[in-house]
Amino acid sequence: MKIGTPFKVFFKFFISFILILFLVKRVDLAQVWSLFLGLNYSYLSITLFLTLIIWIIHANRWQLLLSGLGWKIPFFKLMELNLIATFYTLFLPGYTISGGVVKAFKLTRLTGDVLKSALSIVIDRFMLILPRLLIIPFCLIINPPLAIDSKFWKAFICASFILLLIAIILGIMLSSRFSLLLERSIRPILQKLQKTKEDIPQSLKSGVSLWNLLRAYQNHRLSVIGSFGYGVASCFLNGLWFYFIAFALGVKIPFGAILWIFSIVTIVEMFPISIAGIGVREGTFVFLLKYYGVAPVMALSLSLIVFFFQVLEGGVGGLLEIWARR
Repeated sequence: MKIGTPFKVFFKFFISFILILFLVKRVDLAQVWSLFLGLNYSYLSITLFLTLIIWIIHANRWQLLLSGLGWKIPFFKLMELNLIATFYTLFLPGYTISGGVVKAFKLTRLTGDVLKSALSIVIDRFMLILPRLLIIPFCLIINPPLAIDSKFWKAFICASFILLLIAIILGIMLSSRFSLLLERSIRPILQKLQKTKEDIPQSLKSGVSLWNLLRAYQNHRLSVIGSFGYGVASCFLNGLWFYFIAFALGVKIPFGAILWIFSIVTIVEMFPISIAGIGVREGTFVFLLKYYGVAPVMALSLSLIVFFFQVLEGGVGGLLEIWARR
């Protein structure tokens, strides 16, 4: 039986409510409020400046990927689409997926090619996640948690192996030899179907079309390498951004710890299991920061400030969407 959209929305609201209720019972909200009153706004102003830099980097990364597909979209238009997508992620049930769909729809109106538009967004998202995945093991070695057991290190070794495998697969896929090998394998199947005058399955046609688009990036490796570089820069700037938020609250956390924790939070909150990542984000921060001696009330306060900046970014996107509809 197919699960309806209203049920999915209710389920996500339920998950967010349960997680927030669990966290609220563990902290004193009066302490959270007192922490907000004592914020250092000098550090928050630096955070706001870094937010603008991060917006610029995200737009540049997407623009570089689009140039590999032969498109020249104005920089400020791409920044506008990113901000509008953030606005929709706060209110639509799919969170980051919904934002990606909105971006694909609006980009398709500019380009006229839905498959290429969707592909650029998927790869852009991948270039956001990959540097974070690769940086987590190194940061854990540099700044390991204060209290860890053997299970943690087993999970760490398994995760490192998986990340290494992902990096190898990505390198193989970008190689021309892999492309030729795949073409030689598929070509006889397509020729046989054409000779027998059988209809080629739509899934196979879509797969071939998608592969032909991916090949465009093999001829523009600099676009892929450059976008990966932007992803690395974004990862470090996001870490610095969170570092100053922690400073504003008077929380001192090693920078390496901030990098891997914020990377995990960024990845985890992409899963559409709650509304706007509420509850999931806060729970992940509270759970991971405790390994560095950060009290739950501090971790929850940090998470709420992070969410405030996301709402601020979405608010800017909402104003741009209203302006575009005038």
